[in-house]
Amino acid sequence: MALTPLKRTALIFAVFNLVGISILAWLLKSVFDALYTTAPQWLGITLSFIFVITVIGVNVWLSRRAYRIDSGSILTRLMIAWTLISAVSAVLFSALDPWNILKSLAVVVGA
Repeated sequence: MALTPLKRTALIFAVFNLVGISILAWLLKSVFDALYTTAPQWLGITLSFIFVITVIGVNVWLSRRAYRIDSGSILTRLMIAWTLISAVSAVLFSALDPWNILKSLAVVVGA
């Protein structure tokens, strides 16, 4: 059974959000720990913001792709809603403490 372009995009979106973000955060954990324990903590903060912007960017890109394929689909609407919710929560949590970016993404993903 071949997947339609919309379902394939939704599958990539789901895998990225449910597995990809957690793996990326796990791979970068030692880097974050090292950067936050060294003197210039702005390096860790910068990497945190790059991490969040990358995650939000991938979600926006996949949501826009789904919107171009079929703008009225429920899958597209769910992807857009998830992108907005995760972006807002990541920004709100990171405003309190930059390290909370990873924690907020873990909460959103359910890791």
